[in-house]
Amino acid sequence: MEQGNDILRVWREDPDRGLRLLIDAYAGPVWKIVRHKLAGAACEADMEETVNDIFLEIAEKAERVDEAKGALTAFVLTLARRRAVDAYRRIAHRQEFPAEEPRPDEPAPDNPEALVLQKEERRRMLSLLMTLGEPETTILFRRYYYGESYAEIGKIVHLSENAVNKRCLKALQTLREQMKGDIFQ
Repeated sequence: MEQGNDILRVWREDPDRGLRLLIDAYAGPVWKIVRHKLAGAACEADMEETVNDIFLEIAEKAERVDEAKGALTAFVLTLARRRAVDAYRRIAHRQEFPAEEPRPDEPAPDNPEALVLQKEERRRMLSLLMTLGEPETTILFRRYYYGESYAEIGKIVHLSENAVNKRCLKALQTLREQMKGDIFQ
């Protein structure tokens, strides 16, 4: 059972207490995402405003999170990432310097077919990632979504830095093999 589902139950019984639990549980990861996305573009006040906006939106939408369809953690972190990117674009535009250029491997926004294929590939990758089990799923999310070091992840999953590194490499190899097999099916 995920901690987020417990928070949702408390939220439904006592929204004020649920909000405090939500902030206690997710303030660190949300701040980390915001700092990473807004680094170099925003001042501390802009970052704080972005975090506050994220938690306000979470509070407005938390009752609609379906425990059976997805975890609160995934909802919170996805929303945080999206809002941090939105804030970066807004701040970059306000400061009149160009937002990050699209990566060469990303399709142009005017190519709907490529965008649909890219979304489908991301869904397939997420599905494969979830089949790895724990702690591999947590390790990969924290390494590539949060940008955490092996040492930081090791403290969370109670493994040595070297063990986290080895598990990460093995999990990536497994994903590559599954993706290669997926292409030929």
